[in-house]
Amino acid sequence: MSYGKLSNFPKSCPIAVISKNLIIFAINSKFVKLASRKLLFVSFHSFSPTLCNRASHFSNRRGIASMGSPLHRAPRQPPGAGGGGAGTTARTAITPTEPMVKRYDNIVKSQEDKREYRGLELSNRLKVLLISDPKTDKSAAAMDVNIGYLSDPEELPGLAHFCEHMLFLGTKKYPEENEYNKFLSEHGGSSNASTSSDHTTYYFDVMPDHLPMALDIFAQFFIAPLFTESATEREINAVNSEHEKNTSSDTWRLDQLNKSSASKEHPYHKFGTGNKDTLDRIPKEKGIDVRAELLKFHGAWYSADIMTLAVCGKDTLDRIPKEKGIDVRAELLKFHGAWYSADIMTLAVCGKDTLDRIPKEKGIDVRAELLMFHGAWYSADIMTLAVCGKGMDTLEKIIKNMNTTNLKNEKDNMIERQYTARYTGSLST
Repeated sequence: MSYGKLSNFPKSCPIAVISKNLIIFAINSKFVKLASRKLLFVSFHSFSPTLCNRASHFSNRRGIASMGSPLHRAPRQPPGAGGGGAGTTARTAITPTEPMVKRYDNIVKSQEDKREYRGLELSNRLKVLLISDPKTDKSAAAMDVNIGYLSDPEELPGLAHFCEHMLFLGTKKYPEENEYNKFLSEHGGSSNASTSSDHTTYYFDVMPDHLPMALDIFAQFFIAPLFTESATEREINAVNSEHEKNTSSDTWRLDQLNKSSASKEHPYHKFGTGNKDTLDRIPKEKGIDVRAELLKFHGAWYSADIMTLAVCGKDTLDRIPKEKGIDVRAELLKFHGAWYSADIMTLAVCGKDTLDRIPKEKGIDVRAELLMFHGAWYSADIMTLAVCGKGMDTLEKIIKNMNTTNLKNEKDNMIERQYTARYTGSLST
């Protein structure tokens, strides 16, 4: 497949893998509901050069002319006059008849890359890249939404970034605020997210066996987030803390200086991080309901046709063992019987018996043996010392005062005394 044939994939490119059972999961009734709302997609931002070509219909969608790089592209405008809030957007709902519309095989990759790839486009225009990597020790998924702070409302700088924070804090299906992070931490995983000028990316990793459940929790962020009042107020403080941390970064300060010098009529001048002033104090003074605007922003822009899904796992792209008629338990028993053999196994035991009961039964003095072991082997000629401090002359003086020659001689004398004691039956000190 040529690069041109993959040009339908957005620039926010997936890096993913999903096995057939997960493909089924991704397009089952849960995702049909998603499709009807035109929601969902996952990927790593500009990760794969194979899928980085952007089709003209992406740059021209909704009357937006292509203007080159993201920094010079006009911000997206919500569909329909005045945008639309959650449940009131002007988007036309898609009722899919077939969950998968297109499939892309034979994706161009490096000759050294042993992973398998497949591209999919679902009926809700969600684009997916699947990657099968049997050797991976972690499964992963990422969601890239092709919208960022350039599309913040003028009166609410930082709203896209704030939306990123709020998605983690409870959904209709999983209302507990910490459900996502708790599940990942319990199953060897982690997560993060970032907001840039025209992309917002969410991603996580987890132990392979727990990918389906993690993906289900993850998907709900883009289907039915709660955006509760209590979480809204609390998370504004988290965004403000992030802003205050950034102010000590010279790179961030220079970036903000550059933006402040841009034309106020161009979205590049926007303050993308947001803080307590832009998301709390000033909106209250103007009578703006930040939570209502947040719901409106999410409803208008978290749409499958501008989202990309990437999932990475160990399963094959086409089938799982059951579909091949493989009895996993029988194969496990066969493997154990063939290889778990005493002639290639070694047993090591350490405990109270080896250092107390058995030596006493054999008349061995453990303390005496310990002194002999220490005296025999803890010798300066096979030891190395590293010291860190101020002033080379001072350090050298300290080392000389340790009298390493006497240390070695004392060890030699100790070795002689101990071995003499061992074979004469007495221990001299």
